[in-house]
Amino acid sequence: MTLETYDKEVSTGRDLRRLAGAVLTQAITDLRGGIPHQQREASQWIFEGDSGVITFNTCCDHLNRDPTRVRNKIVEAFGLPRNIAETFVTESRGGSGAH
Repeated sequence: MTLETYDKEVSTGRDLRRLAGAVLTQAITDLRGGIPHQQREASQWIFEGDSGVITFNTCCDHLNRDPTRVRNKIVEAFGLPRNIAETFVTESRGGSGAH
């Protein structure tokens, strides 16, 4: 890849889309089969939406996807409870997470 090609790809956001896709894919992988703390961190990142250096919402934006729709698809695909966001937000604040 030449410097000119690289500059063109960066200016079009191609690299950002690839990074966003990789981060989102890793979070879904961790949610599906990671060790418990990886599953918890992935869940918090996905369902809080604006936590972390690279946020779930930002990744979705770079991929031209609606964060709410992506979350709903994740909930459906994994058979998660609809109130999962409340559960992980409560846990991350030191609550029990049980409702």
